[in-house]
Amino acid sequence: MTDGMTESLGLLLTEQIDERYAQLDTASVEQLAMLMNEADATVPAAVRAAFPQILPAIAAVSDRIRKGGRLFYVGAGGRAVCVLTRRVPRPLRRPNCTATCGGGAARNMRARN
Repeated sequence: MTDGMTESLGLLLTEQIDERYAQLDTASVEQLAMLMNEADATVPAAVRAAFPQILPAIAAVSDRIRKGGRLFYVGAGGRAVCVLTRRVPRPLRRPNCTATCGGGAARNMRARN
């Protein structure tokens, strides 16, 4: 039995099966590195293609922060959200930008490798 949500997710490119990654569990380190590098190389073009959606969002958020609005970065965990918050230009950052990460502040401020 499938529901509408499951069917909708199946239409998303991010939820599609990619045969390039079907053998990850048996791939060599070299093969894994090549796959990651190839995937990483597609990012700049994908971001550039999304500029028509990204640029108005950046402008809208910047405008709202300048007018006293706030920006909340929310992440599932790790320090990435906290790092992204630090990249907001200083005049806009405090106290208007807040990072919220899964696991709490203490977990996200200490490296755990």
